[in-house]
Amino acid sequence: MSGVHDDTPRSTKESAISTVATTITLTLDDVAAGKSHCFAGVRFFADSSGSTPATPGAGTVTITVETSPTAPVFEAVPSNVITAATPTTVNWGAPTKRVRATPDSITVATHYQLVVDSMKD
Repeated sequence: MSGVHDDTPRSTKESAISTVATTITLTLDDVAAGKSHCFAGVRFFADSSGSTPATPGAGTVTITVETSPTAPVFEAVPSNVITAATPTTVNWGAPTKRVRATPDSITVATHYQLVVDSMKD
């Protein structure tokens, strides 16, 4: 909503739980609120409900983003490949509209979830 100012310093958005063969695209609602410092991570599960955490044996998840200046093109951010067996957090600073997670060759885990935190600079 244009003209709305959000004083909350941090927002967290979680995707639905999807199979590890599915690319997830998450739309962020915080672009207008000035929350341009973003962090993305993934959670892995052995079931579709997300009640059984799993540690993948192999594979990667690549994070790309659509920012206000580059829309509708998705671009890579620094250190954007997450190794599934030892997940890390990807971070960047840009007014982000959407975040995309693309899994590749994930083993053991059958499902995953994308989680994005956005904060004010």
